[in-house]
Amino acid sequence: MALFQYDSSVVPDIDFCQKDASVIESEIITNYEQYFYLQTRISKSLARGDPVRLFLLCMIYQMTVQRSIVDSTGKENLIKYAHGPDLDNIGALYGPKRGSRLPAAYAGCTIQFTLSNNLTLTTDSIVPSGTLVQASDGTQFATTQDITISAGQTNASGPAQALIAGSAANGYVAGQINLLVQWSAPFLIGAVNTTTSGGGADVEDDDHYRARIWMAPESFSVAGPKEAYEYWAASANPDIVDVSVWSDASVAGQVYIYPLMSGGVLPDSTVINQVYAKCNADDIRPLTDQVFVQAPTVNQVTATMEYWIDSANAQFEQSIMAAVQSAWLAWQTWQSSEIGLDIVPSKAIQMMIDAGAKRIQVTAPAFTVIDEKSLAVIDPSSVLTYGGLEEK
Repeated sequence: MALFQYDSSVVPDIDFCQKDASVIESEIITNYEQYFYLQTRISKSLARGDPVRLFLLCMIYQMTVQRSIVDSTGKENLIKYAHGPDLDNIGALYGPKRGSRLPAAYAGCTIQFTLSNNLTLTTDSIVPSGTLVQASDGTQFATTQDITISAGQTNASGPAQALIAGSAANGYVAGQINLLVQWSAPFLIGAVNTTTSGGGADVEDDDHYRARIWMAPESFSVAGPKEAYEYWAASANPDIVDVSVWSDASVAGQVYIYPLMSGGVLPDSTVINQVYAKCNADDIRPLTDQVFVQAPTVNQVTATMEYWIDSANAQFEQSIMAAVQSAWLAWQTWQSSEIGLDIVPSKAIQMMIDAGAKRIQVTAPAFTVIDEKSLAVIDPSSVLTYGGLEEK
């Protein structure tokens, strides 16, 4: 299980009232019949078409709806069940710093600006902060600081940030953001991104927010515990799903933080800077700590496996093959879903057999222990071969 998932099994399920209409109906009808007998000493059984029974059924419907509302309202006061604004109100108990839902994050990249061809200036040229550059689809990025093209040089690079927050501005590879929109630097002729844009994220969803609220008490310590760094690192970007915190016992005060993004994606420089800024803040980092934020080390292995299907299931061969292929891909996703997760080929065997395979033969990889600073990744060139139908 990745770190930032709320474990609902820790807290038992709860119902604030009975909502089953059949149970409520039985209770109301039985109570009426009993009360009628007590008042009249006459036994009466309400038939299906009895006007009294029809009237009570109307009341039972209203009561069932009201009980559902009461149960839902009660549950929305508990972290296990709350959603949306109700979850925000639970988070508010921890104050605005720890309990607020994370807003959407802005994507960033590095932009290189170039002067006119063959032009060499004798003085520095300044590309001011706020200079706009956009991609062909209209997505715009603005520089976040003044960028100086030194005298004698023809280009210089600096950071830029998307104008609109969210994940939509991620993934523009080098060269795609290349249209100057607004600039005031003289002799400036071109601009292009030299890094892929990344770090943008949508508003924190309920699942991630619920997990952070659950961990919020860990953040109150100022002694630098592992869980506190995990909490604050996850608070830097809504797309962070796992964080590993490591410190070398032989070097006092050095803390290494390794974040992982949704889908097993490694953090780019934008996210690394976000996590560093959050965890290195004076009101979060213990005075004696030195914080380092890095992407996990990738431990990439090639997997080679072969599987067979029971001949008794020949009529379902195609659907089983598709299910096994999906399980094979799901295993690869699972393998890179958490930092420090050991390479476990037996997990692939389990998932593919559950999908309908009869037998799995693993050539590679072998079980491998992964340390808390590394991420196991299955090479995309890995091969799963279908061996055909096989008798029991």
